[in-house]
Amino acid sequence: APYIYPTPNVDVFMVNERPLMQLNLDYVAVGHIHEHGLRHPRINAVYPGSLEIWDAREFEVYEFIDGKLRRVKDLDPKGFLLLDVGGNGVKVSNVELKPSRRLVRVRIRYEEAKPGAVRGDASYVASNMDREGSIVILEIEGKISGGYSTRDFNITELRRLFSRAWVDVRLSLEGREGSVGRGVQVFGGINDIIRQALRSRVNNEDWVSALMDIIERVKVDDEDGAFSTLEKLLNVSLRGGGKAITDWLRDSR
Repeated sequence: APYIYPTPNVDVFMVNERPLMQLNLDYVAVGHIHEHGLRHPRINAVYPGSLEIWDAREFEVYEFIDGKLRRVKDLDPKGFLLLDVGGNGVKVSNVELKPSRRLVRVRIRYEEAKPGAVRGDASYVASNMDREGSIVILEIEGKISGGYSTRDFNITELRRLFSRAWVDVRLSLEGREGSVGRGVQVFGGINDIIRQALRSRVNNEDWVSALMDIIERVKVDDEDGAFSTLEKLLNVSLRGGGKAITDWLRDSR
Protein backbone atom coordinates (compact mmCIF):
# COMPACT_ATOMS: atom_id res chain seq x y z
CA ALA A 1 0.00 0.00 0.00
CA PRO A 2 1.21 3.58 -0.57
CA TYR A 3 3.35 4.51 2.40
CA ILE A 4 2.39 8.18 2.44
CA TYR A 5 -1.28 7.64 3.22
CA PRO A 6 -2.49 7.92 6.83
CA THR A 7 -4.63 4.75 6.73
CA PRO A 8 -2.75 2.44 4.32
CA ASN A 9 -4.95 -0.59 5.00
CA VAL A 10 -8.29 1.14 4.47
CA ASP A 11 -9.47 1.68 0.88
CA VAL A 12 -6.22 3.28 -0.22
CA PHE A 13 -6.95 2.90 -3.93
CA MET A 14 -10.25 4.82 -3.88
CA VAL A 15 -11.73 2.53 -6.56
CA ASN A 16 -15.01 0.59 -6.41
CA GLU A 17 -13.30 -2.47 -7.84
CA ARG A 18 -16.07 -5.08 -7.57
CA PRO A 19 -18.09 -4.02 -10.67
CA LEU A 20 -14.87 -3.42 -12.62
CA MET A 21 -13.65 -6.96 -11.93
CA GLN A 22 -16.92 -8.36 -13.32
CA LEU A 23 -16.46 -6.45 -16.61
CA ASN A 24 -13.10 -8.13 -17.33
CA LEU A 25 -11.63 -4.94 -18.80
CA ASP A 26 -8.21 -4.88 -20.46
CA TYR A 27 -7.26 -1.68 -18.64
CA VAL A 28 -8.76 0.83 -16.21
CA ALA A 29 -7.43 4.41 -16.23
CA VAL A 30 -7.04 5.59 -12.63
CA GLY A 31 -5.54 8.53 -10.78
CA HIS A 32 -5.22 10.21 -7.37
CA ILE A 33 -2.47 7.97 -5.94
CA HIS A 34 0.84 9.87 -6.19
CA GLU A 35 3.28 6.94 -6.47
CA HIS A 36 4.49 6.47 -10.03
CA GLY A 37 3.77 3.13 -11.70
CA LEU A 38 1.91 1.61 -8.75
CA ARG A 39 -0.10 -1.43 -9.89
CA HIS A 40 -3.49 -2.18 -8.44
CA PRO A 41 -3.39 -5.63 -6.81
CA ARG A 42 -6.76 -6.84 -8.11
CA ILE A 43 -7.80 -5.03 -11.30
CA ASN A 44 -5.95 -4.16 -14.52
CA ALA A 45 -4.91 -0.67 -13.50
CA VAL A 46 -1.64 1.20 -13.06
CA TYR A 47 -1.41 4.59 -11.36
CA PRO A 48 0.65 7.15 -13.29
CA GLY A 49 1.27 9.14 -10.14
CA SER A 50 1.96 12.85 -9.87
CA LEU A 51 4.30 14.51 -12.34
CA GLU A 52 6.23 16.29 -9.60
CA ILE A 53 7.38 15.71 -6.04
CA TRP A 54 4.54 16.99 -3.84
CA ASP A 55 5.59 16.03 -0.31
CA ALA A 56 8.84 16.20 1.68
CA ARG A 57 8.49 12.49 2.43
CA GLU A 58 9.25 11.88 -1.25
CA PHE A 59 12.60 13.72 -1.03
CA GLU A 60 16.00 12.09 -1.26
CA VAL A 61 17.09 11.40 2.35
CA TYR A 62 20.57 11.41 3.91
CA GLU A 63 21.79 10.72 7.43
CA PHE A 64 24.92 12.38 8.80
CA ILE A 65 26.81 9.68 10.70
CA ASP A 66 30.45 9.71 11.90
CA GLY A 67 31.25 12.81 9.90
CA LYS A 68 29.87 11.50 6.63
CA LEU A 69 26.64 11.75 4.67
CA ARG A 70 24.97 8.42 3.98
CA ARG A 71 22.04 8.19 1.57
CA VAL A 72 19.23 6.12 3.07
CA LYS A 73 16.46 6.82 0.55
CA ASP A 74 16.35 7.79 -3.12
CA LEU A 75 14.08 10.45 -4.54
CA ASP A 76 10.66 8.97 -5.28
CA PRO A 77 10.22 8.39 -9.03
CA LYS A 78 7.78 10.63 -10.92
CA GLY A 79 6.44 10.49 -14.47
CA PHE A 80 3.61 9.26 -16.65
CA LEU A 81 2.45 6.07 -18.39
CA LEU A 82 2.64 5.20 -22.07
CA LEU A 83 -0.12 2.78 -23.17
CA ASP A 84 0.25 0.56 -26.25
CA VAL A 85 -3.25 -0.70 -27.07
CA GLY A 86 -3.42 -3.65 -29.46
CA GLY A 87 -5.10 -6.94 -30.16
CA ASN A 88 -3.19 -8.59 -27.33
CA GLY A 89 -4.42 -6.14 -24.73
CA VAL A 90 -2.68 -3.11 -23.23
CA LYS A 91 1.05 -2.82 -22.69
CA VAL A 92 2.03 -0.25 -20.06
CA SER A 93 5.42 1.49 -20.06
CA ASN A 94 6.67 3.86 -17.36
CA VAL A 95 8.20 7.16 -18.46
CA GLU A 96 10.14 8.86 -15.67
CA LEU A 97 10.57 12.62 -15.37
CA LYS A 98 13.60 13.96 -13.54
CA PRO A 99 13.15 16.97 -11.22
CA SER A 100 14.53 20.32 -12.31
CA ARG A 101 16.26 20.79 -8.94
CA ARG A 102 17.55 18.70 -6.10
CA LEU A 103 15.17 17.92 -3.22
CA VAL A 104 16.96 16.67 -0.11
CA ARG A 105 16.34 15.93 3.56
CA VAL A 106 19.35 15.55 5.86
CA ARG A 107 19.03 14.13 9.38
CA ILE A 108 21.57 14.67 12.17
CA ARG A 109 21.06 13.07 15.57
CA TYR A 110 23.03 13.95 18.73
CA GLU A 111 23.43 12.34 22.11
CA GLU A 112 25.57 15.29 23.29
CA ALA A 113 24.81 18.33 21.12
CA LYS A 114 27.30 21.20 21.42
CA PRO A 115 26.88 24.48 19.51
CA GLY A 116 30.29 24.31 17.82
CA ALA A 117 29.83 20.71 16.72
CA VAL A 118 26.32 21.36 15.41
CA ARG A 119 27.52 24.37 13.43
CA GLY A 120 30.50 22.42 12.07
CA ASP A 121 28.33 19.51 10.98
CA ALA A 122 25.77 21.84 9.40
CA SER A 123 28.61 23.60 7.57
CA TYR A 124 29.76 20.25 6.18
CA VAL A 125 26.23 19.50 5.00
CA ALA A 126 26.05 22.92 3.35
CA SER A 127 29.35 22.37 1.53
CA ASN A 128 27.86 19.23 -0.02
CA MET A 129 24.22 20.22 -0.50
CA ASP A 130 24.18 23.98 -1.11
CA ARG A 131 23.39 24.00 -4.82
CA GLU A 132 21.59 26.69 -6.81
CA GLY A 133 17.80 26.24 -6.64
CA SER A 134 17.94 23.11 -4.47
CA ILE A 135 15.54 22.59 -1.58
CA VAL A 136 17.21 21.26 1.58
CA ILE A 137 15.47 20.28 4.82
CA LEU A 138 18.04 19.98 7.62
CA GLU A 139 16.65 18.07 10.63
CA ILE A 140 18.74 18.34 13.81
CA GLU A 141 17.52 16.32 16.78
CA GLY A 142 18.77 14.93 20.06
CA LYS A 143 19.91 16.04 23.50
CA ILE A 144 21.91 19.08 24.52
CA SER A 145 25.28 18.48 26.17
CA GLY A 146 25.63 19.45 29.83
CA GLY A 147 26.57 23.07 30.43
CA TYR A 148 24.69 24.39 27.41
CA SER A 149 21.19 25.73 27.00
CA THR A 150 18.82 26.07 24.09
CA ARG A 151 19.88 29.72 23.76
CA ASP A 152 23.32 28.57 22.61
CA PHE A 153 21.91 27.16 19.36
CA ASN A 154 21.27 29.84 16.73
CA ILE A 155 18.96 28.63 13.97
CA THR A 156 19.44 31.83 11.95
CA GLU A 157 23.18 31.27 11.93
CA LEU A 158 22.68 27.73 10.65
CA ARG A 159 20.43 28.97 7.83
CA ARG A 160 23.10 31.46 6.75
CA LEU A 161 25.49 28.59 5.99
CA PHE A 162 23.40 28.03 2.86
CA SER A 163 23.58 30.79 0.25
CA ARG A 164 22.30 29.12 -2.94
CA ALA A 165 19.76 26.50 -1.83
CA TRP A 166 16.37 27.07 -0.22
CA VAL A 167 16.88 25.65 3.28
CA ASP A 168 14.49 24.78 6.11
CA VAL A 169 16.39 24.12 9.35
CA ARG A 170 14.31 22.06 11.78
CA LEU A 171 16.04 22.19 15.15
CA SER A 172 14.61 20.02 17.91
CA LEU A 173 16.96 19.63 20.87
CA GLU A 174 16.07 18.61 24.42
CA GLY A 175 17.94 19.57 27.56
CA ARG A 176 19.19 16.73 29.75
CA GLU A 177 17.79 16.25 33.24
CA GLY A 178 19.70 18.43 35.65
CA SER A 179 21.32 20.51 32.90
CA VAL A 180 20.71 24.07 31.81
CA GLY A 181 17.68 24.26 29.55
CA ARG A 182 16.10 21.13 30.96
CA GLY A 183 12.86 20.16 29.25
CA VAL A 184 13.04 22.92 26.63
CA GLN A 185 13.15 22.44 22.87
CA VAL A 186 14.34 24.65 20.03
CA PHE A 187 11.97 24.77 17.07
CA GLY A 188 12.32 25.99 13.51
CA GLY A 189 8.95 27.79 13.46
CA ILE A 190 5.29 27.64 14.46
CA ASN A 191 4.68 24.54 12.31
CA ASP A 192 7.35 22.65 14.25
CA ILE A 193 5.72 23.68 17.53
CA ILE A 194 2.34 22.40 16.32
CA ARG A 195 3.89 19.18 14.97
CA GLN A 196 5.67 18.46 18.27
CA ALA A 197 2.46 19.12 20.21
CA LEU A 198 0.59 16.66 17.99
CA ARG A 199 3.35 14.06 18.37
CA SER A 200 3.01 14.31 22.15
CA ARG A 201 -0.67 13.30 21.85
CA VAL A 202 -0.76 11.13 18.71
CA ASN A 203 1.70 8.24 18.54
CA ASN A 204 1.46 7.89 14.76
CA GLU A 205 3.62 9.96 12.39
CA ASP A 206 1.27 9.43 9.43
CA TRP A 207 -1.66 10.79 11.45
CA VAL A 208 0.44 13.75 12.57
CA SER A 209 1.32 14.56 8.95
CA ALA A 210 -2.33 14.26 7.89
CA LEU A 211 -3.44 16.57 10.71
CA MET A 212 -0.77 19.10 9.72
CA ASP A 213 -2.11 18.96 6.16
CA ILE A 214 -5.65 19.62 7.44
CA ILE A 215 -4.43 22.61 9.46
CA GLU A 216 -2.61 24.08 6.45
CA ARG A 217 -5.69 23.66 4.25
CA VAL A 218 -7.94 25.33 6.84
CA LYS A 219 -5.49 28.26 7.02
CA VAL A 220 -5.86 28.92 3.27
CA ASP A 221 -9.66 28.34 3.26
CA ASP A 222 -9.38 25.05 1.34
CA GLU A 223 -12.29 23.47 3.21
CA ASP A 224 -12.96 20.83 0.56
CA GLY A 225 -9.35 19.67 0.69
CA ALA A 226 -9.39 19.64 4.50
CA PHE A 227 -12.61 17.58 4.54
CA SER A 228 -11.15 15.18 1.98
CA THR A 229 -8.00 14.61 4.05
CA LEU A 230 -10.01 14.16 7.27
CA GLU A 231 -12.41 11.70 5.60
CA LYS A 232 -9.47 9.61 4.36
CA LEU A 233 -7.93 9.71 7.82
CA LEU A 234 -11.10 8.52 9.57
CA ASN A 235 -12.51 6.47 6.66
CA VAL A 236 -15.96 8.02 7.16
CA SER A 237 -18.04 10.61 5.31
CA LEU A 238 -18.25 13.88 7.23
CA ARG A 239 -19.98 16.15 4.74
CA GLY A 240 -23.53 17.28 5.13
CA GLY A 241 -25.45 18.68 8.06
CA GLY A 242 -24.12 22.18 7.46
CA LYS A 243 -21.02 21.69 9.59
CA ALA A 244 -17.78 23.42 8.68
CA ILE A 245 -14.43 21.63 8.98
CA THR A 246 -13.64 23.68 12.10
CA ASP A 247 -16.87 22.39 13.72
CA TRP A 248 -15.78 18.79 13.20
CA LEU A 249 -12.30 19.45 14.57
CA ARG A 250 -13.74 21.21 17.64
CA ASP A 251 -16.36 18.49 18.30
CA SER A 252 -13.75 15.72 18.08
CA ARG A 253 -11.65 17.07 20.92
